Amino acid sequence: MFGIHQIEIDKNHSCYFVERPFGNYLFFPDFIKEKNDDFYKQKGGVYKQFLESHTHLNDIHGHFFYKFGAQAVIHSQVELFHEKVAIERAGIDFDEVSIDFESHGSAKWVSFKQKEKLVYIMGNDFYLTSDKKIFQSKSDKTIEWLTLFDEMNVNYIFFCHFEKKGHLVIEKDSFFNKFKTFFNLEKLR
Repeated sequence: MFGIHQIEIDKNHSCYFVERPFGNYLFFPDFIKEKNDDFYKQKGGVYKQFLESHTHLNDIHGHFFYKFGAQAVIHSQVELFHEKVAIERAGIDFDEVSIDFESHGSAKWVSFKQKEKLVYIMGNDFYLTSDKKIFQSKSDKTIEWLTLFDEMNVNYIFFCHFEKKGHLVIEKDSFFNKFKTFFNLEKLR
């Protein structure tokens, strides 16, 4: 979908490969199991790997660094080192103005514009249920997040952890607008 590719990790987890003009990103590949070099090579390689935690770094992340030069980008205040991959700290060693890599405790997410659409990718602390409710750390945060997405005029939300499918589309006739009408989010403000 417009340069955003869901990379399946298992039935209920994915990471996302995003084609960008100045280098492709792999968002939240913490638990990735497959190298899939042919796909990445065909798309121009991997420029950076945005991970939720340095404790998840493994041989596959090292392979992406060795094969494509893809350094890991992690939220951390202290310098981190790993034997197989170079690590950059988000906002300190690596900062790109077109991508917001956010962190609140263990919850991580990124937002950016892709072909004039505002996109959010939610890390593994978030969970999208089959009835399209958003849980964060096992608490129902649907109203809070959908209100924020509405205020920010977000078009697409992708989830790394989900029950059936990993994305919400916020277009005119989308589920989100039906949900907003049903719960009348306008009155909650």
